[in-house]
Amino acid sequence: MGEMFNPDRVCPRCMEENRNLQEVCPHCGFYLPGYQSLDHHLPLYTILKGRYLLGAVLGEGGFGITYSAWDLVYQRHVAIKELFIAGVMYRRNEQVVLTDNSRETEKYCEECRGKFLQEANVLQSLQDKDGVVDIYEYFQENHTAYIVMEYLDGVDLRTFLKERGGKISYANAYRFLRPIMKSLIEIHRGGIIHRDISPDNIRYLSNKKMKLMDFGSAKSVAAETSSSVIVLFKPGYTPPEQYASGYMVGPWMDVYAMAATIYRCITGKTPKNSIERKNDGDIETPRSLGADISPKVERVILKGMALEPANRFLDMRAFYQELKAVSPDGASAGRAVSGKTAPGKAASEMAAGNSSRKEPTPVVMDEGYRELLSRINGEKISLAWIYGVAAIEICLILIGVFLFLQYR
Repeated sequence: MGEMFNPDRVCPRCMEENRNLQEVCPHCGFYLPGYQSLDHHLPLYTILKGRYLLGAVLGEGGFGITYSAWDLVYQRHVAIKELFIAGVMYRRNEQVVLTDNSRETEKYCEECRGKFLQEANVLQSLQDKDGVVDIYEYFQENHTAYIVMEYLDGVDLRTFLKERGGKISYANAYRFLRPIMKSLIEIHRGGIIHRDISPDNIRYLSNKKMKLMDFGSAKSVAAETSSSVIVLFKPGYTPPEQYASGYMVGPWMDVYAMAATIYRCITGKTPKNSIERKNDGDIETPRSLGADISPKVERVILKGMALEPANRFLDMRAFYQELKAVSPDGASAGRAVSGKTAPGKAASEMAAGNSSRKEPTPVVMDEGYRELLSRINGEKISLAWIYGVAAIEICLILIGVFLFLQYR
C-alpha cells in the first residue's frame, strides 16, 4: 500500500489497494457493490477515537460486532470488536441505545460493559500470547465499548480442516492447539472463561500457527453463575451445564469445548451434542472413527468430554498436562500439515517451535476436595469456592491458636 492511505482506493475488508472498488478485490474477493450494511452496523468509513477508520463487518454474534479497520496513527490493519448485545441494544445514528429504559436493563448493560473492558485488560496483560489474539487497546464511545485487536489473516479451523479432507493427524492437532491451551491456562488464571471454543473461533494464520479469537462470550468466574439473557451454545462443543440457566461458570467448561475440538480435528466428525448424550459412553470413540491415537490419548480426550464437571478435568492446566504426558515427544510422530514433509523433519520443527517456551508448573489438587466435588455432583462448584473454604478454615485455626496463646 502507498504512503498515503486513500479509502477510495482501498478494499474496506482486507485494507489492501484496489484501484477500482466497483470490481472484486483481487486480494480477498470482497465486492463492495454487493455489500449490505445492516441498520445496527456502523457505516463504512466511520472514525472511532479519532484514529480508527472502520471498514466492512467481519462477523457478529450475540454480544458484539467485529469490523475490519485501519489504524491511521500506526498505519496498520486491525480488527475492532464493538459491544452490541442483540435484542437489548439498537442503533440511533451512531449511538447505541437500549431497547427499554428499565433499571434492570441498564444495570445489565453496565455490567456487560464493565466485564467487556475487564476481560480486554486481562487478555492484554497475558504473558504468553502465542495462542490468542493480541489486544492493542480498548475504549468507550457511542455509549458502548470497543476492543482493538490484531487482524488475523487466514481461515478458521473449520475451513482449514475442510481443505484437508475433513481432518488432520493427532500430531498436528496437538501441535496447533497446544499454544492455545497454554494461553487458556493464563486466561483462566485471570478469571476469564471463553465459553465459545470451537473450530469456528480458532483461526489458522498465514504463518502456519493457530490462534483463539472471539472472546465476546467470555465470562468472569467472579460472577460465579451465569444469568445471561443470551443463550450461548454450539452443538457438539458446548458442555451440558451451559444449556441450563444459572449454571456455575468455571474452566471445566472450556476443557469440554477444547476436548471436543480435538475430537473434531482427528475424527473429521462433530461430537454428539452433549445434551443428547445419555452417559459418558454415549459417544463414538475417536479410535472407532479411525483416529490414529493410543488408548491413553483417547481416554484423556473422552475424560475431557465427561458430561459431569466432577468427572472432567477441573481446569485447562490439568487437561493440558495429562494430554502432554500421553503424547510422546509432543506428538512428534505425526506428519507435517502439507503431507510432504518427512516425519523426522516434522518432529524437529515441532520441537524447535516450542523449545524456548517455559512449560506451566503442574498443580496438584488435594483428593479431599475432589471427593467433595464428586459428592455434590449436581452442583456446578468453582475452584475459587473450594479454595475460599480452605482459606477460611485456615484463618479460623490461626485465630483459635492466637486466642489460646493470648488467654491461657
